[in-house]
Amino acid sequence: MTPNKWMTKLYQAFAKYKLTIYMFGDTNQCDPVEPSDMFYDYVKSVVVSEMCPRRVEMKYIEEYARYDPQTRDLLTKFLKSGSIKHQFEPPVDSYHNICYLNKTRRHVTQECCNRFTENLEYYEIDFKYQGHREKYKVAVGMLMIVTQNMRNKDMFNMEQYNIDNIGESEDGNLVFTLRDTIFSYSEFRESFIASFCATVYKYQGGTISTPYNIYDVEKMDKKQLYTALSRTKGLNHVHLDTTKLNSKYKIRMPPLCVTVNSYFNDDYHNGQIYKITFEHNNKLYIGSSIRNLQERLNEHVTTKSSARFKYKDDEPIIMPIIRAPCKDRQELNSVEAEYIRYYSVKYGDRLLNKQSVPEQTVKIEYKHQAQIETENQMRERLHQKFGDKIKIKDDPMNKLLYYDVKIDGKRYATKARYNEQSKEEALTKITKKQQQLVDDLTINFN
Repeated sequence: MTPNKWMTKLYQAFAKYKLTIYMFGDTNQCDPVEPSDMFYDYVKSVVVSEMCPRRVEMKYIEEYARYDPQTRDLLTKFLKSGSIKHQFEPPVDSYHNICYLNKTRRHVTQECCNRFTENLEYYEIDFKYQGHREKYKVAVGMLMIVTQNMRNKDMFNMEQYNIDNIGESEDGNLVFTLRDTIFSYSEFRESFIASFCATVYKYQGGTISTPYNIYDVEKMDKKQLYTALSRTKGLNHVHLDTTKLNSKYKIRMPPLCVTVNSYFNDDYHNGQIYKITFEHNNKLYIGSSIRNLQERLNEHVTTKSSARFKYKDDEPIIMPIIRAPCKDRQELNSVEAEYIRYYSVKYGDRLLNKQSVPEQTVKIEYKHQAQIETENQMRERLHQKFGDKIKIKDDPMNKLLYYDVKIDGKRYATKARYNEQSKEEALTKITKKQQQLVDDLTINFN
């Protein structure tokens, strides 16, 4: 699950300093995949083979293993046959849950938060998570998961902490204490989320020593279900609806759009694949365009002949999946068709333009190589762009720290004086505002 950018950094260090690299992992678990579904097969990677030319399969030793022999036997048979014959106990009330769909994660988290706060004083928090808003009840003692790296607080993504206290600041706003660190309301809602349920990709690497539930087993592929099952210490801790298990599981590969043409006309150089989600009916649509995405969405919801027109009141949200520079419409349609195929398998009837597609992935290859920018890479680039532009300047004569810039015709200006407070305090305050502005511009930039 190591992101591609960090694997690249590791290889660069390996090549520059001639390091000896040791990698440990279970190749049967979920493959690394970026937020835009860009797939990386590290097992077959030339780079990984160069860093680790010798591969050894470690033996199962019960006293040092995560799970018991019963779990190991079930997983071994599952890997060979793709089928599971075990009769699991049905789901129970548990604060540890693994799922596949974000819809399920939100639903289960909501139920757990309601159950946890039933006889406690609670606060309803409008969390900001993965570009969306999710409202949950929270109370002292609730376990939260970190959603972004906070190096200045020594807290990092996917770490878990209990809420130690909820109080009010001098200005009357809520403040939250976790691990003896105080967070404002805005910091808390943007840096944490209730940890009662997580997708299988988020749970990868974790160990669960208590009973837990697995949901969406019928939607998972072989590697995803293997990952969910192998989080346990004992097979009797796993709870799921056995009737929903598929008769046979296979490895489902995301679209392998690895290269595109380097010769483009002016229009299709801006090709991209996008998805539209509809908040009220839980539907989604996959499409392609060479134009501004907001313009494309407006066209969908204002053109009566469009199949999306009837959903115009269901809060449609358009988001890029991946940049796909192409030479012509036919080539862009080919990339779009591969993503429709993938999402048809993943979301079934939720996809408005679902198609009957073959199980085997078609690998799209082009003649000339060029760079594909994933959504995650795009956000990183924009974050760097805005960060470079919004520089904090010092006016020692007036004892003033400030920034004053124009971005897309809109002015952003803030100042902090250090005549009544120390320069360090002023710098801390304006830096916090600067980072918040950079984050907001990155998230909202189309």
